Amino acid sequence: MRLYLTALSGAPFPRLLVVEDDPIVAEDIRATAAGAGYDVRAVVAAVDDAERALDEHCPDAVIVDIGLERGSGLSLGASLSRRNVPFLYLTGRSDAKTTRAAADTNPVGYVVKPFSQQQLLAAMIVGFEGGAADRARRLGAAVQRIAAEVVELGLASPSSRTEVRPVPGLTDLSRREWEVLRELLAHNRVPAIARKLFISQATVRNHLKAIFAKLGVHSQQELLQRLVS
Repeated sequence: MRLYLTALSGAPFPRLLVVEDDPIVAEDIRATAAGAGYDVRAVVAAVDDAERALDEHCPDAVIVDIGLERGSGLSLGASLSRRNVPFLYLTGRSDAKTTRAAADTNPVGYVVKPFSQQQLLAAMIVGFEGGAADRARRLGAAVQRIAAEVVELGLASPSSRTEVRPVPGLTDLSRREWEVLRELLAHNRVPAIARKLFISQATVRNHLKAIFAKLGVHSQQELLQRLVS
């Protein structure tokens, strides 16, 4: 058996979501990140907009202002932590109560306003890119788990040799799309995937459309044929 998957080597800069309700600061963040090569997918000003953007744009990393007028940046940070999406905080607050509350949500960085472009970029590089090698190792391990599941599902014999080979477009999948792909390979249907990943069925279908488009397939059967031979 050959499993046509590959880990993230030489992956592009992270897809970035910016959550900041000051339009001037938001534009500064966007311009700084885009100028450094980051793929800024969306800039929003409220927690509810951020939650929608997470499902729509599947960012790899998020910058969050703690002091939002609509919703709590700390609550959003806790949600991101549960989703395993790395994020850093921007805030004008440096008091012990706020920093301890922020630390409880496990951000990868905490930048106090006002900040320079250099300070922001340093925090982004350390927080978002510093774990790239570790994320690649975890993704490689996930590939091997998927290979084992393919055998377990009877799509290949246990004695078959497993090889990891590249598939065009596979490294373009977001973290959430990888999760959906894993569930799809386990033959879970849309309702079950939605329940397991705590997202709507419409969002699952959107992720499936994105997966099919990126891998150049049109159905689950064609996807399995592409991955396993």
